[in-house]
Amino acid sequence: ILDFTAEQLQYIPKIILLQEFENYVELLWDRLSEYLKMDPEVQRCRPCIEYYNRSWQRTHIDGPPPLIKNCDICLMNFETFNAIPNVTSTNNKFYFDTNDKIITIPEGLYELNAINKYLRAAIRHIQR
Repeated sequence: ILDFTAEQLQYIPKIILLQEFENYVELLWDRLSEYLKMDPEVQRCRPCIEYYNRSWQRTHIDGPPPLIKNCDICLMNFETFNAIPNVTSTNNKFYFDTNDKIITIPEGLYELNAINKYLRAAIRHIQR
């Protein structure tokens, strides 16, 4: 898996990545899709560098840092937000008018009011 390209990695299901290759997530990070990078379960398979062997700690541990999901301090401070994109290339086209004009919404994570605001502004711009 370490030799896989970004394109090849996109075909590895998340469940397999987490069950079989969780210790390689950090090495694969630059080649993982943005969708996986935003996933809290995948993020927790990265090494804990925030709380590992810091200058303010009394003791230091030899060896590599634990994964975030195994770090007691990280787990006490772990926060997650809905980070799954709700606008993708499969649902980002908005057709309107009798001539089927198209507005393409950029891929990403949006609240409903942000999509509404974007569409209203785009429609006003097109109708000028």
